[in-house]
Amino acid sequence: MEHFIGILFQIAAFFLCLQARCLPIEDASIGFIRTNVTCLKDSKFYAPTNVKVECIPAAMDCVMRELKGTVRPECDGLMTYVLQAIEFFELKTEEKDPAPTTSAECTCEKWPQTGFSDFLDQVESLLQLEKSAQPCKASP
Repeated sequence: MEHFIGILFQIAAFFLCLQARCLPIEDASIGFIRTNVTCLKDSKFYAPTNVKVECIPAAMDCVMRELKGTVRPECDGLMTYVLQAIEFFELKTEEKDPAPTTSAECTCEKWPQTGFSDFLDQVESLLQLEKSAQPCKASP
């Protein structure tokens, strides 16, 4: 019986860890994208800047859409890293509220369009903000 209770506890702990989705920022592959992907000089990307905490889910969704809709067709290099970043942001978006806020100040088009390097800088800033706004709890 004690063995059975121990197994139940391990299963419950496993599922709690799965739901937390505490993904390290490095999994977004931004550093690899920076060094292995190049874009045309006139390519522009909506870069979430000075994001308010309540706009984080919408900003994450915006980054994911920019990676899918602008980076993939307009840039060259190792797209594997871009695909990894898209998957990272898909997982991050899933863990947030099902519907990002529809506030006018949180829309993707509200943020400035920047070049690729500035876009990546803002993505890293957004990830730091998200981490500080919702820090991951250490696993037992």
